[in-house]
This record gives sequence, structure tokens and C-alpha cells, in this order.
Amino acid sequence: MRVQLFVPCFIDQLYPQTAFSMVKVLEKADMYAGGTEIEYCRIACLYMMGKRSEALYKLSEALQCDYETHKTLFNWQPELAEKADLQAVITAFLP
Repeated sequence: MRVQLFVPCFIDQLYPQTAFSMVKVLEKADMYAGGTEIEYCRIACLYMMGKRSEALYKLSEALQCDYETHKTLFNWQPELAEKADLQAVITAFLP
């Protein structure tokens, strides 16, 4: 089963608890469904919540498991493609 979540930036601004709740849901989903797409979604949420260190750490782990799927990170949050720290980690794991 494929699940997609979309939370616009203004929702994060108005209701920051939404992002925290999404991370909880994704953590539960990860227990029952494998796959790096869920992990990349969680990474996007963590980064947007300001938890950059944790997001970058999880990104490095996810890239080791499945580099090609990292593009889904930018499907979740297109503005993340402009973040230098994310790009640096992705570049470091180029196959």
C-alpha cells in the first residue's frame, strides 16, 4: 500500500504540532511497513521541523540503504532541493 502525505509550509507555520504528529505516524508506519520512501518522508519532516542534525543523520543512513530513492525527499518538500547541507550529504554518498 502506498501512502502520501502533503502538508503545505503554511500549515507548519500555523500548526507546528502537525509535523510532530506526522513524524509519530511515520515512526509507527515504519514498524509495520518497510521501505526507504517512508524514511525519506520522515527525514523531510524532521528537517522542516528544525531537527536538522537528526534529519541529516537519518539521511546518511537511508542513502546507504537506497541511494536512488532519495529523490522522493524532494517530492515531499521541493524546497529542500536548495538546502546546501542536504545536498552535501547526498553528494557524499554518490554511488
